[in-house]
Amino acid sequence: MRYYCFSLFAACFLFPALSFAQNCKLPDELAHYINCRAEEITAQNQSAGTAKGSTETTTKKSIDKLQSAVSQNQRKQTESSSLADNSTTMTDRSSAPDLLSLALNLAGATSDPNDATVATVNLYSLAATLQQKDPLEPEFYNQSLNHTLRKVSFTLGQDSADATSSSPGQHASIYGVKVAVVDRRTELDSPIFKKIADQVRNALGLAGADIGKINDAAHNLIKKENKTQPDESDRVAIEQLFDAVAVSHLLTLQNNLDDWQAQAEKGAQLSFSFQSKLRPVGADEYRLEAIFDKGLTNRWSADTNASFEYCNFRQIGLDQRGGRISQQFEYHFGAASKPTVLTFAGDGTWMTKVNPTYKGQFKLTFTLMKGIEFPLSATYASRTDLINESDISGHFGFTFDVAKLAQLFTGKSGGN
Repeated sequence: MRYYCFSLFAACFLFPALSFAQNCKLPDELAHYINCRAEEITAQNQSAGTAKGSTETTTKKSIDKLQSAVSQNQRKQTESSSLADNSTTMTDRSSAPDLLSLALNLAGATSDPNDATVATVNLYSLAATLQQKDPLEPEFYNQSLNHTLRKVSFTLGQDSADATSSSPGQHASIYGVKVAVVDRRTELDSPIFKKIADQVRNALGLAGADIGKINDAAHNLIKKENKTQPDESDRVAIEQLFDAVAVSHLLTLQNNLDDWQAQAEKGAQLSFSFQSKLRPVGADEYRLEAIFDKGLTNRWSADTNASFEYCNFRQIGLDQRGGRISQQFEYHFGAASKPTVLTFAGDGTWMTKVNPTYKGQFKLTFTLMKGIEFPLSATYASRTDLINESDISGHFGFTFDVAKLAQLFTGKSGGN
């Protein structure tokens, strides 16, 4: 009986049910009542879920759920590539959205009337479309091959062509591909998830022992009263058993869930990308970039870009080559479900035949609803591509993450 109670409890604990506020009914089977009370103690108004199985199975399911939460919670690049002149970001991110994103970057406080529209699509979403599968269906989403496909994304769009040409009103085409090569944030075989799995496994064992003690003591209690199952008159006595054992391990395990998610969200990620900006007139730009992300604290994160830059002019002998380094720090505040993000970024570009360019950026990103953000940025540049003078520009826009919007309206969340 103890193992039945513990197995069912552990599943409900790690996949919490709604708080019942003393809705457990008597008379009832003892194991059912103890499990119900354990749910009431540990549940904190989260969505319902069920699972049965061994401690190892429950551990795996809890880690899968945690991994899914981390993947959904992390900020992915939904803004247009930093190569776009009218982009609201100066530093790219290593991770791309699960399905599709769209960025509408408006000219804002500049004299340039053009804007940028850029879409990013994940290879996984293309595979799901070809197979006519629901990309948010958990079993399909969690397949190993599909996890690999989500590491590859493609970008295409248009941007102002004016930066290095005399063709006002025309647009340049943007193309890009990004491949994630290191993921210590959502990979289940990463050291941090292996450590968390050990902690969950140990905590489940201690929590099971607590429930076992309560179960045994309650059995002895009703046995003395010559009953086969507890009734309302036994409620106070069973509550005293919960108080005596204190279920400290149960509450500790519940409290640790947020800590474990925060640990995972600090994991490092590394991607490589290739981007191009092709103009109808003037120079074409190419960028081969390494992108590194790392969580610093629960609210601070850092993104680093290092890239090789090539500017291909149509006139012979004018081509430029060089390198670029960009660094940004983000501070997240407000509710986790609807955060506001404050960003500070710096950028240095060193090209042949021209003076170096240094930029600084301040940005606020507001979450209007899950899947829709409003970035507002102000950027200072020591010089522009056309003139050797400093410049201040402002941009704003909207970004849409289709996967998060689908989760909001369908209730499906891929890994859950």
